Amino acid sequence: MINTIDIEKIATLTHKHKSQLIVDNTFATSYLLSPLTLGADIVVNSLTKFANGHSDVCLGSVTGSNEFIKKAYDLQVLLGTTAAPFDAWLCERGMRTMDLRVQKQSDNALALAKFLENNKFVKRVHYIGLADHPQHQLAKKIFPNGYGGMLSFELPEMKLFLTNF
Repeated sequence: MINTIDIEKIATLTHKHKSQLIVDNTFATSYLLSPLTLGADIVVNSLTKFANGHSDVCLGSVTGSNEFIKKAYDLQVLLGTTAAPFDAWLCERGMRTMDLRVQKQSDNALALAKFLENNKFVKRVHYIGLADHPQHQLAKKIFPNGYGGMLSFELPEMKLFLTNF
């Protein structure tokens, strides 16, 4: 099942216990969700997937306060984990159209989820963009541009599936 969390509530709880909240924003991307504005302290993204969009680099990003980024930068220099300039350019090239691609992926995922939920050969669809998803109201609140391209669905047991023909 694909779920989301109430980042504001989790951030409040995390900060109450003098900890930091780290959010993996790979599925949502910065186009769909800005966890820092909801109280997260650190955000990580795989740039290889939605940001790059061409499957030709392996990169990631970390976003946070200036103090955190300074520490992360110093560590990356020490370890030698900087991106190659050409890889950075390839990813930047993909990011120019990220908003268009992610929006279309979100629109397509919602259309597919609606199609699948009405299909007699599909037992259940898990997509936060569907009105009957238990977290749909939360998703409407935190995802202003769409619900993303990730969904899952369940098929009936094979025995039941074959008897429907």
